[in-house]
Amino acid sequence: MKNKKIIIIIGIVLILVLVFLILLNNKDVVFTDKSGADNKETVYVPEFLDDIEKEDLGLPVESRVQALSKNEEGETEVYKIIKNDWDIVTDPSEVGSISPRAK
Repeated sequence: MKNKKIIIIIGIVLILVLVFLILLNNKDVVFTDKSGADNKETVYVPEFLDDIEKEDLGLPVESRVQALSKNEEGETEVYKIIKNDWDIVTDPSEVGSISPRAK
């Protein structure tokens, strides 16, 4: 009886872990609006430059750099140097225009 309860608990934990991993891996979020139509919204996943891209842009390889915009060829047009985790942009629509006069 005791072994049966342990096996059931382990099974439930494994199922919960699998569900969590599947949800974590899902990149599309489906929501239903008031009209009942299903819509898909792509979740933004921050992208960071690799060492080669940093060298091409003349940036220190040890720096952490987030790509905010890329052109059709996949080259980074706009980037941000990340000094702390809270510097990471999680919603690119919130990034305002960049002014060379801004300090």
